Amino acid sequence: MDEKNFVEVMPAEKKPKDPRMEKMDAQFLPVLPATILILGQCGSGKSSALWSMMTKGYVTGKTKKKSIFDEALIYIGTLDAKSSFEKMPIENKLILTEFEPVSFDEYQTDLKNHQLERLEKGKPMMNTAIIFDDFAGASLMRKAKVGGAPPIEKLCLTSRHESNCTLFYLTQFYKNTGFTSPAVRANITTIILYKMPINEVRKIAEEYAEQYDVDEFIGHYDRAMARRPYNFLVWDRRRPMNADRWTEGFTTPLPPSKKLTEMQKLIGRRASVSSSEGENESDKEPQ
Repeated sequence: MDEKNFVEVMPAEKKPKDPRMEKMDAQFLPVLPATILILGQCGSGKSSALWSMMTKGYVTGKTKKKSIFDEALIYIGTLDAKSSFEKMPIENKLILTEFEPVSFDEYQTDLKNHQLERLEKGKPMMNTAIIFDDFAGASLMRKAKVGGAPPIEKLCLTSRHESNCTLFYLTQFYKNTGFTSPAVRANITTIILYKMPINEVRKIAEEYAEQYDVDEFIGHYDRAMARRPYNFLVWDRRRPMNADRWTEGFTTPLPPSKKLTEMQKLIGRRASVSSSEGENESDKEPQ
């Protein structure tokens, strides 16, 4: 038996692919399904990021006006945003201003059953989206029933697998939201980081800076924010570690960390030392 081919994808993970995904022009956007946290203070541009992703990015067709999302459930914090969300090119959508955990839990159960039925028929799952735009976070951690987990926590832990659901969460604060739970934060796939108070940026850096020291990361962040208005950084868990996991915009990697650069210099000096040793050996006179 060949060890290299021993581990294979389990049957439950071999799901039919949606051909629309390959027809998107904006292939640089996060792969779906995803859990996407869009952070930024008021007026920073986070709502514009979502609007662009939904109307120019995750779309197909000759006129690029047909959304790849078949269904969307949208929670908004203020009614003035409702008209914009109504214009999103998603045929089946519902816009709400209050979160009620029991009905939300029922929706998730029904969606999961529908998606499983499609798989049993050999059809791709529907692409679904749930959006929270500057929505009050405290109510999201309410439980649908005694002894159960909050629906938002269940959504983050299982939505990508069972419901093929992409979650967009737009907020001005990092931890004081429905994403307070460590279990929820551990399942975030993408962070889109706009201009925020430095204490909030530091909280994010402490958990996600990875190859960078916290102060080094904040330096990269400050320079990116100063480069142009409404600029943003992106962290994508699905990108390679210590490579381009942090980018300015969706595609420009941040400079390598000082620690990684120093390590590369060490490796380079090792090659130089080895080369010198070889030259010294060849200079020795035969005995």
